[in-house]
Amino acid sequence: MPLFLALGAVVGGLPAVPALGWRGALAFGCLVSAWLLFGRVVAVATLGRLLTRLGFSRARNLICSAVIDLAAVLGAARIDRRLVWGAVAAAVFSEGFYAIYQRRPRRPTAGPKVTGRKILLIGGEDDEFGIPSWGPRGRACHLEFRYRGKSIEAQAWDYFEAFCQIRLELEKEHLLPFCYGASLNVFPVGLARDMAAGLRAYRLTLGKGSDIDDLVDLFAEGPDVIPATVSQQRDFFQEWMRAPRS
Repeated sequence: MPLFLALGAVVGGLPAVPALGWRGALAFGCLVSAWLLFGRVVAVATLGRLLTRLGFSRARNLICSAVIDLAAVLGAARIDRRLVWGAVAAAVFSEGFYAIYQRRPRRPTAGPKVTGRKILLIGGEDDEFGIPSWGPRGRACHLEFRYRGKSIEAQAWDYFEAFCQIRLELEKEHLLPFCYGASLNVFPVGLARDMAAGLRAYRLTLGKGSDIDDLVDLFAEGPDVIPATVSQQRDFFQEWMRAPRS
């Protein structure tokens, strides 16, 4: 964060030197960079949540970035039109910095590779289990699921999506994992998905927003797990997004 603010101050301040002088330009660059950084966090937490509920989860970050960048440019123009190029430069730098940050390998907090606990397989023989293990592979989140003397591997932008790919393969054998990640009313939402790389998700209730107290681990189990197919789980999530909140 300090490096981002320092570089952003220079990039955003240089075009403003003729209007504000060196000291004023650097102060302007710091101000714009701080807005682009913290404004993005606020936008994702507020506007991003609304966009997710409306079904625009894939375009959420792009829309939030556009709103914050446009606000920075319009704010600079309102102060002095000569500052517009400084705001534009800072916004371009911010988007490039964020793009590089997003492309970094996502690592689970437990280490580069983790082997999880046994997961009961519904539809299999009595006490039949599978064992997940996960870790980063290049820029992707890699997940392996071992069962019946064989394994399924998948990788995606987060572990929840990789687990969905594995569940689709298990469904061909009429198997449903008994864990929160495969529960009907569990789904990763907003910042929880981004920050935990899909390893944590929310237990969702129709008519109620997501709450931090409802966060669960993807491969944990509990008495409230409702085994479901991938399509059933996604349908419930869409229903939850459409339902009015109390």
